[in-house]
Amino acid sequence: MKANAKLAGTELNIVSRQMSPNSELPPVTPPSFQSAADFVDAYTTTDKTIADMTAKFVAQAGEAKKAQDDILPHLAFMQSLLSKKGSNHHLVIEARKKGHRIPWWRDYYEKYKDSLWESLRTMERRIAAYRRDPSTPTTKGGKGTKPKHLTQLEHKLLGTATCVREVIVDLRAGRTDEAIAKLEKNTPTQDRIAEHLERGVEPTHANPDGDAEFGSDEPQPTPRAADQLRVALAAEPDRDVASKLLTDYLQADANQFGNERIQIKGVTARIEFADRGHRIMPGDFLERRDENAEPTLCKCVGVAEFMKRRRVQDWGGGKWGKEHVVFSDREHHYRVITEAQARLLVPEAFPPGAATELPEGL
Repeated sequence: MKANAKLAGTELNIVSRQMSPNSELPPVTPPSFQSAADFVDAYTTTDKTIADMTAKFVAQAGEAKKAQDDILPHLAFMQSLLSKKGSNHHLVIEARKKGHRIPWWRDYYEKYKDSLWESLRTMERRIAAYRRDPSTPTTKGGKGTKPKHLTQLEHKLLGTATCVREVIVDLRAGRTDEAIAKLEKNTPTQDRIAEHLERGVEPTHANPDGDAEFGSDEPQPTPRAADQLRVALAAEPDRDVASKLLTDYLQADANQFGNERIQIKGVTARIEFADRGHRIMPGDFLERRDENAEPTLCKCVGVAEFMKRRRVQDWGGGKWGKEHVVFSDREHHYRVITEAQARLLVPEAFPPGAATELPEGL
């Protein structure tokens, strides 16, 4: 089988694996380009060659593998052009800044993988084998050699796992925006995750009923979970925390009504405690959590007249510090806790035999 194509103005005679020694093919490693314009020209020409030959490959199904072999050298060349780790990395970036829509290698192959019947990993293995020895076939003939197809879910799972590995590489290299874009493109929505989780898990010795308690990954609460939540809400002193517990429970319960047509976008529950006009009240013990810092024991000692801001003291250096005002945009750093929780957090703040110190005026 023979096909004709052009690369950078050169006529090519491409045959399948059994190539003559004089066959002209694109180099596996491209030359050093003098400018971004030269780079873009090489990209455009090779892209057209691959597109034309892919169309031929699809049309000639009976000779599919041979036609695919014809495309392989050009894919190897394109991979070297668009690899993030290649020598042309800076030229891709420069071309993009000038308005050229040049993708990275993975994104480029994405538009051809279904037509070529090969995943990215498989094609990259074939390219690697071709680089080692262009005269050796990279596909095997005969019956029984084709691996078992993945299910759609397995394919999606492996694709997501591959994406996560690439995101790790991007984050380590400081490419935060690219990492976030990949996650947004390749990770499933929360609704889709919930849909798959609703299938449950196979029973095990540790979980013979195949269910799960509230707070696990199982999206549909069990009757036991409702009892656990009822006890947790009764003991929770922070209304925002209690609201989140109830919201999570109701969201999990609502997910069972979702399907391909019905999407449960969100369920929200808001809890208010009787005789409490504000989440943080004078006399409350608080746990303050700042980023990258150990939790701090605090207590609310009053309410300022201006804008009703909370007046708080922090425990530090073996004593209660001077009171200070907490602005509303900082209140979310403070969680209301019980005295028992406060004693566990900082036992030395509660000397044996000493009565709990209450704020003035209480």
